[in-house]
Amino acid sequence: MRKLRVLVAGADSTTYTVLKYLKGNENIEVLYSLPYNDLLSGLCELVDIKENDISSILDFAKQNRIDLTIVTSQILIVNGIANLFEQNGMTVFAPTREAAIVTYFNGIAKKTMYKLKIPTSRFAVFDKLPNALAYLRQMHFPVYVEPDFKILTAEKKEYKFYSGAKQAIDDLFFDGEERVVVEENNPVLKEYNIYFLTDGFSAYLFGTTEYDENEICISPSPSLSSQFVNRIRDEVVLRLLDDIRNFSSQYSGILGVKIKSDGKFFKVVDFMSVFEKSDFETILPSLNNDLLDLYYSSATGSLSDDFRNLSFKPVYSCSLLTEKKFSSDDIPYAPVSDEVGILTVSGATVTEAKSHLFELLEIRSEEVLQ
Repeated sequence: MRKLRVLVAGADSTTYTVLKYLKGNENIEVLYSLPYNDLLSGLCELVDIKENDISSILDFAKQNRIDLTIVTSQILIVNGIANLFEQNGMTVFAPTREAAIVTYFNGIAKKTMYKLKIPTSRFAVFDKLPNALAYLRQMHFPVYVEPDFKILTAEKKEYKFYSGAKQAIDDLFFDGEERVVVEENNPVLKEYNIYFLTDGFSAYLFGTTEYDENEICISPSPSLSSQFVNRIRDEVVLRLLDDIRNFSSQYSGILGVKIKSDGKFFKVVDFMSVFEKSDFETILPSLNNDLLDLYYSSATGSLSDDFRNLSFKPVYSCSLLTEKKFSSDDIPYAPVSDEVGILTVSGATVTEAKSHLFELLEIRSEEVLQ
């Protein structure tokens, strides 16, 4: 591969981690990042362009002969950065706005699952308050109540009782939401995130995560077998990619699937076009492949030609959002803001990784488990 001029676009902790892994890559001629963020200084050349100004981002990419733009932001995907770049012959690692619509409209995602016979919870989408409340009275609790248009950084809100769910629906319509989604939630099933790298045709497992009772992110998920993950790929992801190609351009980039499962039975909760919480930071330590090669192959549609599958190291990683500061040169630490960051520690087992994490945080494991 010739040396590439690379731009990373997005304002979140994933951007920091991508830059840290790409810094020093012998196949990169120059590495840029936007929007401007002092926390990224020393990792790349910073560009002072706002995240929502995709026209200026395109102008910068053209003027600086960018070979690959890596998008880590859902806002940029929704605003159509991939559409604009592709129309101008620029290579971008991100799905088009139309291809990614199932990742940012709850109602479309749920209706797509129903159409493709993908298991999901009972749900309904409403544009009128009385209809939503009438349906709510028939629901089994707990339930999720959400706006149709979702923002990844917003947690799904669970309501255990009718009064709280009713108030949430009232508030959403009062605030001007056009459509509201009401969905049953099975509290017995555990939640997992499964991410795939795709060029729109092939889909390769990128990583799995689960969160424990203390919000420690664990990857790979020790609860999900490779056979189960292959089921998600075959019965959910490949079926979805085929459907997307039928009405839109092919989906290239990261495609995440949030599920609830007991390890055998599953229901799909959400689709994601970018990584959630600290998932990326926790997944990456086990990845054996070169991140630049993977992203470039996905963006250029040559993933299945360049790779038969992805390879992983036999390690487990644990991550936790913490107010304690660390030198990111010595320890895998990704600053999220001036106040908090994501600390990631690896080990041969989950127990070993957690133990190292507690040592760095100077917390006894029994205190965390209380």
